[in-house]
Amino acid sequence: MKTKYKYIKFEPGVGTATEAWICRNTKDNYRLGWVEWYPRWKCWQFCPAGDTAFTTDCLADIIHFIGQLKKEQDNGKEEDVAAKIRQD
Repeated sequence: MKTKYKYIKFEPGVGTATEAWICRNTKDNYRLGWVEWYPRWKCWQFCPAGDTAFTTDCLADIIHFIGQLKKEQDNGKEEDVAAKIRQD
């Protein structure tokens, strides 16, 4: 999975109740926000830190990263279903 882009990068969050990824800029490692699973909506969401602004390029990279998480999650569900079928 791609985690580093031209201006931003994503690192696994540590010590969170659910899976989360910290979003930082690549220039000085400033925390820009995080991506987390939102169970009520059953989807990934980006939560920006206060006083942050994003270019369209950065927003496109965030969308790409979330798309990868969704794809991995969807593939995991397919693998779980296939494993259950093999067990039966």
